[in-house]
Amino acid sequence: MKYNPVDRETQLDPYANYKWLRENEPVYYVEELNAWAITRYEDVKHVLKRHDLFSSDPLIQIAFGDFNPAPGAAYVLSSDQPDHTRLRRVLGAAFSNKIVQAQTPRIVELCSELIPPILNQDRVDFVPAFTSPLPVVVIAEMMGIDSDRREDFRKWSNEITLGSADISEAQRAAIKDSAKEFRAYFEDVIERRRKQPGPDLLSAMISAQEEHGKLTADEVLAFCVLLLVAGNETTTSTVGNTLYLLSKYPEQKKLVMEDRSLIPNLVEESLRYISPIQLLFRRTREPVEIAGISLPADAIVMPIYGSANRDESIFKNADTFDITRGDLKAHMAFGHGIHHCMGALLGRHESTQAVAAVLDQMPNYEVDFEAGVDWIDAFYLKGPKVLPLIKTGAK
Repeated sequence: MKYNPVDRETQLDPYANYKWLRENEPVYYVEELNAWAITRYEDVKHVLKRHDLFSSDPLIQIAFGDFNPAPGAAYVLSSDQPDHTRLRRVLGAAFSNKIVQAQTPRIVELCSELIPPILNQDRVDFVPAFTSPLPVVVIAEMMGIDSDRREDFRKWSNEITLGSADISEAQRAAIKDSAKEFRAYFEDVIERRRKQPGPDLLSAMISAQEEHGKLTADEVLAFCVLLLVAGNETTTSTVGNTLYLLSKYPEQKKLVMEDRSLIPNLVEESLRYISPIQLLFRRTREPVEIAGISLPADAIVMPIYGSANRDESIFKNADTFDITRGDLKAHMAFGHGIHHCMGALLGRHESTQAVAAVLDQMPNYEVDFEAGVDWIDAFYLKGPKVLPLIKTGAK
């Protein structure tokens, strides 16, 4: 078997590949990326946990490609100690449970604004109608930026994730132009927040930069990239994946329609079953051995979350979508170790509230599989970019 995550057919359904790799070559060299795919749960956990052996520094260059409005900035995703602790401390408190729970009224309000116009339509693409604008507005308001620029945010977010795809020169040029647009927009907003700070994340980052020297100007800009993607793309995918799965497995939808207390479990099982982030990257700091395979220093490794979350040694009947399963705390959809997603609480909460609103207000809508679901192009992400819904009984 040849595993190539950049291949479009492989991206659409990678799970048979993952299973074969776990059973036969758990450390597999991917020629197209010059990287080693790590597929077993315990090995993925080892790579993520041992930041002393595996550096995160290649992540931004590989994943974001040409979309880099802040060259040289230490992104929190790709930084190592001690920079990682310094950067993470600035934003960690902003995603506490108290602050996340305080977003509930606004999330409920947004759902109540976005869903009613849909009810007048027999068919709708649910991504631009709901799954995309909801998290964009939430994170934009938390950052203190203009939520009415949501179309620009979505465009920038899409092109960030296209940065490493197999794209044309024209697309590559467009991505670089978008990176310049992004930088110009946020430099203007940052300057305005510097003069008139508010109770928002961006003002807090600027304060940390100016008063304590904790962040450079480019690191503030880099955080804006991170928040735009992490606060938008993954939640958009989680909600879309969840609704896709409920239509694909109607017996599971029946369970949750009869018992709303299953909604949190539904979201967790969706995160496990179709991990929004399928894989990321690390670099070996020194010669290491994984599953009996020796790797040299400076080798690029790909811990594959999507495979770890289907590992039968951890999850019973791993290829079965089951919202009643009890082993969900072990899933690694949000990573593991010091790089565990600090926005995980917000992502879970937004997704739970959004799915509940859809089940309550749109129970008679299903995914139109005949029209076809189109998936995000980035090979390391998994979620619908087009999710056609149809009202039950509509022709």
